[in-house]
Amino acid sequence: MSPSIDIKNNFRDDITAAFSMALVMIPLALGISIASDAPIMSGVWSAVVGGLLATWLRSSHLAVNGPATGLVVVVLGGVHHFGATLGVAYGFSIVLAATIVAGVFLIIAGLLGLGRLADTFPKAVVQGLLAAIGLMILGRQLHVALGAMQIGSSSYEILMDIPEALLRLNPLVAILGLGSLVLLSVHSSINYRWVQTIPAAIWVMIFAFIYTLIFQFSTPDTYKILGSNFEIDPKEQLVTLPNSLLDTFRFPLFKAVNQIDFWVYALTIAVFVFMETLMSGKIVDALDPQKRHTNLNRELMAVGFSNIVAGSLGGLPIITAIPLYNGAKTKMANFYHAVILLLLAGLLSYYAVSLPLAALAALLVYTGYKFASPKLIKDAYRKGDDQLIVFVATLFVALNYGLLMGIAIGLVVSLMIHYAKANLELKPFVKSLLRPVITTKRRPVSDELSIRPQGVLNFVNILYLKKIIRDSAAEKHIILDLSHTRLIDLTVLQYLGEEAEILDVPNVFFDVIGLDTHAAASRHPYAMRVLPEDQKPQLSKRQVALREITLRYEGEFFPEIRWDVNHLRDFIFFRIRKIDYKLNVAKGLYGMFFDWESCDIAFAEGSIFANQERHTSIIMLHLPFNAPIFVLERENILDALAMKQDINFVEFSHFSQKFLLQGTDREAIEEFFSPDLILFLEKNDSYHIESNGTMLLIFKQMSFANAGDMQQMHDFSEQLAKILVGFLKRQAQAIKF
Repeated sequence: MSPSIDIKNNFRDDITAAFSMALVMIPLALGISIASDAPIMSGVWSAVVGGLLATWLRSSHLAVNGPATGLVVVVLGGVHHFGATLGVAYGFSIVLAATIVAGVFLIIAGLLGLGRLADTFPKAVVQGLLAAIGLMILGRQLHVALGAMQIGSSSYEILMDIPEALLRLNPLVAILGLGSLVLLSVHSSINYRWVQTIPAAIWVMIFAFIYTLIFQFSTPDTYKILGSNFEIDPKEQLVTLPNSLLDTFRFPLFKAVNQIDFWVYALTIAVFVFMETLMSGKIVDALDPQKRHTNLNRELMAVGFSNIVAGSLGGLPIITAIPLYNGAKTKMANFYHAVILLLLAGLLSYYAVSLPLAALAALLVYTGYKFASPKLIKDAYRKGDDQLIVFVATLFVALNYGLLMGIAIGLVVSLMIHYAKANLELKPFVKSLLRPVITTKRRPVSDELSIRPQGVLNFVNILYLKKIIRDSAAEKHIILDLSHTRLIDLTVLQYLGEEAEILDVPNVFFDVIGLDTHAAASRHPYAMRVLPEDQKPQLSKRQVALREITLRYEGEFFPEIRWDVNHLRDFIFFRIRKIDYKLNVAKGLYGMFFDWESCDIAFAEGSIFANQERHTSIIMLHLPFNAPIFVLERENILDALAMKQDINFVEFSHFSQKFLLQGTDREAIEEFFSPDLILFLEKNDSYHIESNGTMLLIFKQMSFANAGDMQQMHDFSEQLAKILVGFLKRQAQAIKF
């Protein structure tokens, strides 16, 4: 266990989060077990083993180990395939053996350092696979939620039977199942605090218990509606936990190790757990407020050992894939979660509690729907037609021919699209995948390292690109020039936009250029880019005007989207706003001392669930001296009413009435704002001006500036730079004396 974990000080937060997650996990784990045709406690044992064992072995801090909803179809298929002759109990014992073998595969993967493959998963393939799994779960469990007999053997046949199942439903059971779905759907939109305090899954269980008591589901009965007879059969509609938890252990059988199907099945479990665990590790790193980094190889070994133990005791395959919310601080929350889950399971078993199958099925139907939400199709299309094609191909093949085949076909279709779009012959295309040509060149005068890839950059060779970027982490300024790259896929662009500068070169000015000549598959910033033959950049009228303005100031203009925005987060304005990207970047020099950069910025403002996309055009003025940190903006009536701390100048009352000036070092700010500067600001349009100590941020409005406004902003900034030369002279004189 890492000595850095403060168990005592974090106990309250961790135990609270663990209790909340245990309340959600107990019905979900039982539902997963039943849906998998596994012993009812197998899902609970999976979560318990994951918490008690994986906590001490893994790297992730903000996740919980347990059974995977996505593996329901895998376990169910294995139970019935291997138990076709000798029964589901025998089939489940073979599944346990395959789980142990899968655990060994995962340990080997961790030892080989395959955690680095987390960056190579094409998003469309992963989403298509999860959508297929969601449809499989939804089709099977919706029949249970409706109380309708399932007709069909394949997932496709079961899905196609849903309209007919609506005609065969059991009304009392269907009301319970559909009512549970409604509760799950509306829970997040109910604003009462006491409702939100209790997880939606627990509200479903409360509703189900009351409903089954009112309609006496524990007693066999027959009722008639519209001339049709329906039955209430406790054996069909309820499941009761065994009186002794020790009786629920199951043990593996290795009698099928001589069959190819056994090894294919073990590999399927390992691949799914591998993908879920790596994706979870990346998601958890993004969510962690303490910015702790997950060692993905250690994570794989932890779930590998956990699956060996779970398979030996009768637990379902374990993944690390469920983020712990509600304020968890350390990995100990996962351990507490397992202990609380074990206590809750013991209480339910001791009192022989009966659970309604329709309500448990509703939990899985809801989860399946989230996996296969129609919004995924819209999201894939928004990222480009290539993403939609791969998504649909993966979904269709996985649904009809199995998960491994779905993954394989999804990858093949992705490569076929890249080959068709890259305008390369087959041999150079394959060569660029296996070993892309990437040249590096250092510019000693500007202290810049230029990295220029050629050919194709995609999910196959992204690790090679990452290695070159990581090996350059000691540089001060890296320019990745993609102007000669034939094709860049979404996986690479998303890495460059969201991770490269933060994770691989955190203390380096990282610049991506050369995308202006590429055709984008869509307007999404990470959409696949293709370099057409002999195509020159196509600029809009506004971009042509901005380029002309740039040339007047002897600057350079770069119209393409860029993601080197970390330096903007040094300004207070952007600390509380998520910057998406910048474009139409221009760089130049005012006079002899002041470097400037102008650009358009796209950012999000508002809460995480209700943010709005905003735009602005800015100029950053690089200062040749150290300035005080301050924010200057037009003062409005709300600022006055809020009585915000304002630095006022008695001699310049008009300026102080017009502007709100805030900062911590009042003396330094008063020295910086000379009479010449104050009079200049009084006579000009009101701009938001902010200093982070080494740069000034200047902008006017929450929209992209037109060419006329940008020209005015340049005129303003150039005049401001001339006035600030006086401050530079005063500093030089102070140093001299």
